[in-house]
Amino acid sequence: MIWVRILVSVQQTIPKFLNQIFMASFGKYVQESYDELLHKVSWPTWSKLQSTTIVVIVALAITTALIFGMDAASENVMKLIYGLAG
Repeated sequence: MIWVRILVSVQQTIPKFLNQIFMASFGKYVQESYDELLHKVSWPTWSKLQSTTIVVIVALAITTALIFGMDAASENVMKLIYGLAG
């Protein structure tokens, strides 16, 4: 009977203890993240953000055109191969 009482009391206290540790570490994580975003991160200026956005859009347009061209070329090559075989 004593072992049952000890086991039940230990099982009831461990989750509460672990929950307190988790919540304390989670709260510390949120606080440190906020502090880092507010004080340690160097955010770009508006003009720098605009110029890098334009670079990304131009690179995306070039990549899209390149993939579209390769797709059209491979489609024409496959039509030619299937036309010769059929």
